[in-house]
Amino acid sequence: MIFFCEDCGAKNQLETADRKDGKAVFQCCSCQYRNSYAIAQASIPLDSLLKTIGSAPGIIGAFLYHIKTHCITNHMPEILKEADLKVLAGYLTRSYLAARSSYSDIHGAAMVISNKQITIQEIEPNLFLFVVNCQKPFQKGKSMIRSEDFLQISKIKGVDQYIVVDHTGQIADHDISDPTQASKMIFACGQTIQTIGKNKFRYAIFSRENNKNMMIFPVGTYFLGVKKQKKADTRILADLILNSVEDYLKQIGPSTTNGHNGYHPKD
Repeated sequence: MIFFCEDCGAKNQLETADRKDGKAVFQCCSCQYRNSYAIAQASIPLDSLLKTIGSAPGIIGAFLYHIKTHCITNHMPEILKEADLKVLAGYLTRSYLAARSSYSDIHGAAMVISNKQITIQEIEPNLFLFVVNCQKPFQKGKSMIRSEDFLQISKIKGVDQYIVVDHTGQIADHDISDPTQASKMIFACGQTIQTIGKNKFRYAIFSRENNKNMMIFPVGTYFLGVKKQKKADTRILADLILNSVEDYLKQIGPSTTNGHNGYHPKD
């Protein structure tokens, strides 16, 4: 079994470990720190977990990332080197932690870049599981709102509140109850993800315990943040908003690269 040092983050491959009061107790092979934590957290069969996930239909691969020791175990295509995974995980982990600093009940995230979805789950302190799968093309349907209604984002079925932030982090428009808190998250996370996804970044979803998940969509040089209603289907709502954003950007044409840079605040 693999155990991680709580002090330095080093990976310890152990066959057995002392157990006391439901905890695994061992000395780190790297820094000699004496660890003691719950068996339930310490005994995750990581290699088996990644292989199981990787064998699922539509899954490209999976890997684990520790904040202190970086990429530690992966079952990803060989074309992706460990250095690439470290860079990717580093940016996305920072985005996840930035979101959680604003909303403490965030417990997972998914980012869609090009046609790939990257799901992030913190499985124990400082240790993150990343799963990459193919994202099916979104379908345009009758439920898509008209381009001229885009700015009235709250009318989209499933949207609870929204906020629009510009490239400097300033609020351009909103109907959200916590604009300062939300703007910091939307700007920080949006900027971080766009650094690696560039113009292929489509949207990000941050899962919350209250089920009012937060979503981020790039709109030109702006970021649209949406807080969904509790009972709304996250994927359906994300596709609906994405349809509307892309249709809106096509409608305004050249203004996405000059003038208002892809977003026209309400009069």
